[in-house]
Amino acid sequence: MQRTILSAGFTIVEITITLAILLGVLLVVGNFTTDVFKISRFINTTLTAQDQARRTIGNLVAELRTASISSLGAYPIAAASATSLTFYSDIDADSYKERLRYFVSGTTLKRGLLKPSGNPLTYNPANETITDAVTWLVNPTSIFSYFDTSYNGQGSPLTFPVSIPVVRHVRVTVQIDQYPNEPPETYELSSEVNIRNLKDNL
Repeated sequence: MQRTILSAGFTIVEITITLAILLGVLLVVGNFTTDVFKISRFINTTLTAQDQARRTIGNLVAELRTASISSLGAYPIAAASATSLTFYSDIDADSYKERLRYFVSGTTLKRGLLKPSGNPLTYNPANETITDAVTWLVNPTSIFSYFDTSYNGQGSPLTFPVSIPVVRHVRVTVQIDQYPNEPPETYELSSEVNIRNLKDNL
């Protein structure tokens, strides 16, 4: 009786094909994993920026609503333009009015905080603390709009340069987009506030 011995090994061609398939699968899985992490990071940073903008605008509106004469007797609004706003408000209930300055620097809206100090009391610019308030601004040339007593929710804002004594209402609008060439679309947040201590039309 003749016995037939079968080979149990793989040929070079079979091994090559198997490795090629395995490599293809690994590349697909690797690219998919990279895309998932990229999308997750993108979503997280976008949501963080939007939340930062909401909190900043909310704080700004609350601070501006209670703007009042400075601790040295200066008018509640010190400066007002399309890209910056400086005013006085007691934000920590210590009876002293802090000077708050919101201004655009590049694509960032910054917040300057200056507490009065010394004897006699002064607002020393060297003591101003500046922090980033809103980042990744789009169209940062038009953040603040101002209105007078005739504003009833409709109508055009005051033209620049504004006459500060007639300002009674302020609109704040920010547009943010960390990735302007990728979806989703630019996020816009707008809020309006009447300055209580300046009302003269009641």
